[in-house]
Amino acid sequence: MTTVQQDADIVVRIEPWAGTGYAKIRITPGCREQLQGLLTEAGVDNSMALEFSAGSAAMELISIAVSTPEVWVATGGAVGAFIGRHVGRRVRVEVSDRTVADLHGYSRKDAESLMRTIPELHDIREAEWQQLLRRNPETTTSDQLPDA
Repeated sequence: MTTVQQDADIVVRIEPWAGTGYAKIRITPGCREQLQGLLTEAGVDNSMALEFSAGSAAMELISIAVSTPEVWVATGGAVGAFIGRHVGRRVRVEVSDRTVADLHGYSRKDAESLMRTIPELHDIREAEWQQLLRRNPETTTSDQLPDA
């Protein structure tokens, strides 16, 4: 079960959705619509997504299509704008399975640097997925790859 970090007011977790051409953005409940609006304004193809798991999920989910490097730039801009609207609150940004930054008292430069790491982590996760497919092409499906 995905839960909100206890030491952060807002959590934004960006995860590659291996093998799909999409990424997941998990966000603290109540913040999804605002971030989705910023993604749409930035021209990022996005939608609310659902995942099924045991128990209840404590975070909301947005799916974004990540077909080009420009999409990552636009996504970074939208997430940066979202963070900028929450100055004074503790915002934790996580990319894949790494906690990247706790942006309480962040600088714009810190946020921009963070957003530049996202495409690289997505490419690494996608390469891992492709390697799994080559090893066992008949039985491996995207739902068998552990979440990032």
